[in-house]
Amino acid sequence: EKTNNPINMVASYSAVMYMYYNRYMKSHLQTDLDEVYHYAKLTLEYTINDKYKKYMPIKAKVLAYNNLASMLNSYPNKSMSDTERYQLAEQYIEKSIEISKTVKIPELLASCYTTYAEIQESKGDLSQAEIYYLKAYDEIKNSVLDIKTKKEISQLLASFYGKRNNINEELKYYKLLLEYTK
Repeated sequence: EKTNNPINMVASYSAVMYMYYNRYMKSHLQTDLDEVYHYAKLTLEYTINDKYKKYMPIKAKVLAYNNLASMLNSYPNKSMSDTERYQLAEQYIEKSIEISKTVKIPELLASCYTTYAEIQESKGDLSQAEIYYLKAYDEIKNSVLDIKTKKEISQLLASFYGKRNNINEELKYYKLLLEYTK
């Protein structure tokens, strides 16, 4: 029997999206990537539908926008130029950040900032990328609960600075990574 439960629908669309994503990572077939985009869009459409507004957790909306922004940044879309992809990714991540700021979940906002930084890095805007990586770190640096996110963002910052031959900053964040790993 169908339940039409909006939260279950979002979870199901997300699961199918990730299944196609994993399949695409192995196959590199455009048809699999098209399905990733299709289910990412369905997930987003379901989470922002006014009909389900009172049932849908804010975190689900943030993640749906964030996931689609990340997909647009990372993978080609046959119907868009790179410039169009980056612009749409920025629109989605800006919406994700806007919504995320309404709740007090530092790791959620940090994840959005990280995605924004990755988009900026892909576009070649390294100064903006650095700003958003640092914003992500600032969001979670005082958290005693979220060591995993601290490790991930420290690793991203170390890698970012390493690619730019900024050895001092690279070392700083690798030391933090080590500290969080102990």
